[in-house]
Amino acid sequence: MSNDLYKSALAIGKAVPATEAAIDQALLAMANLTTTLVSARLETGVAPSTGQSALVRLAKAQCDLVSVSSDMLRVHGELKKVQREYCLP
Repeated sequence: MSNDLYKSALAIGKAVPATEAAIDQALLAMANLTTTLVSARLETGVAPSTGQSALVRLAKAQCDLVSVSSDMLRVHGELKKVQREYCLP
C-alpha cells in the first residue's frame, strides 16, 4: 500500500467520526435552543403564539439535521466498503 493511500485513509478515518460528532453537537444545540425558547415563553407569560413561527422553523431545521445525520451514516457505511476493498486500516 502506498504511503499516500495510507495517509489519506488515516485522515478520512479521523474526519468521519469528527463530522458525525459535529452533527450531534448541532442537534444538541438546537434542542437546547428549543428548550430555551419555550421556557422563555412560559416564564415571561407572553402569548402562546409568540415565537411560534421561529419554533416551527427550528423544528424543521432539526428534522433536516436528523436527515443529514442519516446521510452521514450512509457515507460512513460506503467508506467502510472502500476500506475493506483496499484492505485499509
